Amino acid sequence: MIELRQSTAGQEIPLGYFLDSTDGNTEETGLTIANTDIKLWKFGATTLANKNSGGATHISNGVYYCVLDATDTNTLGALIIFVHVSGALAIKVECAVLPANVWDSKYSTDKLQVDTVEVSGTSQTANDNGADINTILSRIIGTLATGTHNPQSGDAYAIVNNGTYGNSAIEALVDDLESRLTATRAGYLDNLSAGAVAQASVCTETRLAELDAANLPADVDSILTDTGEIGAAGVGLSNIPWNASWDAEVQSEVQDAIEANHLDHLFAVDYNPASKPGTATALLNELVEDDGGVSRFTANTLEEAPSGTGGDATAANQAIILAKLLAYIQLLMRSDAAIKTDNATELTAINADGGSGAGNYDNETDSNEATVDTGNSSWTTGGDATAANQTTITTHLTDLKGAGFVGSTDSNEAIRNRGDAAWTTGGGMSGSNAVTINVKDQSSNNIVECAVEVWDSDNTTLYERQNTNSSGNSSFNMDDGTYTIRMHKAGYNFDNQTLVVSGASTENYTGDAISVGTPGSANSCRIYDYLMMPDGSTPVTDVLAIMRIISLPEDANSVLHSGDEVIGTYSSDDGLVYWDVVRFAEAQFIIKDFGVDKTIPIPDSSTARLSDQ
Repeated sequence: MIELRQSTAGQEIPLGYFLDSTDGNTEETGLTIANTDIKLWKFGATTLANKNSGGATHISNGVYYCVLDATDTNTLGALIIFVHVSGALAIKVECAVLPANVWDSKYSTDKLQVDTVEVSGTSQTANDNGADINTILSRIIGTLATGTHNPQSGDAYAIVNNGTYGNSAIEALVDDLESRLTATRAGYLDNLSAGAVAQASVCTETRLAELDAANLPADVDSILTDTGEIGAAGVGLSNIPWNASWDAEVQSEVQDAIEANHLDHLFAVDYNPASKPGTATALLNELVEDDGGVSRFTANTLEEAPSGTGGDATAANQAIILAKLLAYIQLLMRSDAAIKTDNATELTAINADGGSGAGNYDNETDSNEATVDTGNSSWTTGGDATAANQTTITTHLTDLKGAGFVGSTDSNEAIRNRGDAAWTTGGGMSGSNAVTINVKDQSSNNIVECAVEVWDSDNTTLYERQNTNSSGNSSFNMDDGTYTIRMHKAGYNFDNQTLVVSGASTENYTGDAISVGTPGSANSCRIYDYLMMPDGSTPVTDVLAIMRIISLPEDANSVLHSGDEVIGTYSSDDGLVYWDVVRFAEAQFIIKDFGVDKTIPIPDSSTARLSDQ
């Protein structure tokens, strides 16, 4: 049983062992355990609740840990944790949530708080005991302080300790009375000597009246009653409230201690290194010395410090650097031989072997000035662009255009536009039978924009290709005969169908939607797409599809971190590629073979197609 502190965050608990669900023995060390996999039963609940946030992290040997927060531990009493994830047997951990004071008194430095609620069956109000205790303390401290009491006229202490008729006087009289009793009639007053009369003069009615007037019996009864509440060893004196006067006294004592040890010189009082307070060999005094009234570290303090001098940036050295820079810039910009001669050392340094072979840079041919000079004499002429050659080029272009060329119908753009609506049908079929092909998925939903191709029976010649409309239909004019029907659309699997045409008909075919699946974490989105050959129906054999995290909404356990690269999971059976990415992140997707390089924000959904983003 693990004891937890009520409504407290940051409480780690172990979970496990997680053993393989098949053999019940192998330790599962690579499980993904989300907060929604961790179910909590709180005392008195009739349902299980998900752990508030954060999943579990593997420690070792199939043992994981999770961190409970204030929401998870907000209910006193039993707290039972259940975890059952795919691939592992279920586990259960039993905990108990304790009040903060109880937990702190057991596992920290607090003391268990015990307040008096009832005395002898009587409920106590706000300060019943406090008032009685204050009265007793007042009497004890003010009246019975050892060796310091100053009796007040008429109080109990004064009467009891009166030299004439108080305790000591009565005790002396009793001793005298006992001495006056005869041995044979001990205890009888008729054998008292004349000394008894003298005692009577002390214990007169007047004396007794004085004792009674002083309320001695009532005072003694009050003392017995009040001190009874104190109890043995002062057990009743707990929880005496602190007061402002004690605060002031404690603060005064602490301040005196701070000043006595010169700690006030750290922040509150001026520190004079020429007249150091306290002991000269104290740590702070040994670390610093006087520098004209200002503190500075001593040589001994700094002898182990780094010895760098910050560089030898003298004026002379700076002049050398500037001269070198000028030499390199002159070699870069100017082509004259004098520069080459004056800066021979720097030119040698430019062409020195840097690990990949020596260079052959020459400012007379390779500088900016030399390059411009070369261009002035060659490229600005544009080659052999004589009037005759330009005429020849124009003639060839006219021949390519042909006679009767009209831009609106004969340009590349016009041809392309006409092709969009014509050549994609494969030229069209002109048979006598109207054949409608309807395509649905396994749930009987129409598949829209699905490519339907009509091939010969040998599956070698394409007759016509159409896309299904909003009703999942495509229509063909076909002669009687045997054909092969091919269908393909990304995200679906189709089998080739053999179609025998004998008159008009409607054919119904079904494709299976590929299951994209969902990510294991509720905080992630599965980004997917389909990678097909140019025919649109054959998955590529292999592909490198990379996702790179650009930024994340948070830096948490069990999620990808900024800068991470992940290779997509790809299946050549159906062409599906996918990545599981934390929602609200920004990620870059690169599929070079398909010319894909796009950066998108990850949507707040379980799945999303890359090409739709």
